[in-house]
Amino acid sequence: MELANKVLWTIERNLLGTLDLGTLAAASGVSNYHLAHAFTAATGMSVMLYVRGRRPTEAAKKLAAGAPYILDLALDSGYASHKAFTRAFRAQFGVTPEQMRGGAPLPRTAAVEPLPHLAADGIAVAAPRFATGGIMPIVGLAAHYDRDAALLLKLLLILKVAFTYCDEVVPKTVRN
Repeated sequence: MELANKVLWTIERNLLGTLDLGTLAAASGVSNYHLAHAFTAATGMSVMLYVRGRRPTEAAKKLAAGAPYILDLALDSGYASHKAFTRAFRAQFGVTPEQMRGGAPLPRTAAVEPLPHLAADGIAVAAPRFATGGIMPIVGLAAHYDRDAALLLKLLLILKVAFTYCDEVVPKTVRN
């Protein structure tokens, strides 16, 4: 299951990039043969069938959300041309992107949603281990200061006190 989860994570992170069996196998540190068989055994579908299903599904969601240009959507989805995108889209959903934009519903049975993290039965996860070490000095402000005006004023007051202290310790005539 660990290999299948690693490959699923890699696919979802790089869905819009170049994905092929060799690239995924190299990223996972296994052979193409091993990856193909292990992924199919864990998920019930081939690696590339999953990838070829996920890309049009994500594109269809963007199209339904109002993506203005189909060509831009095709290129952003990892397709080399409008024609290749339309062919893959029609093969998966039975309608063209133009028809879907015109109001055709997205068939849920054809959509390939992301697979959840696969559970590995029988694997116990060890409890976290807390370790103590020597003294570690930390230097910094005692509070987080952002652009909020109240906190900025507080910081300015602290700096004013610090500079007043410097004036008392080191007279101005010595500094000039």
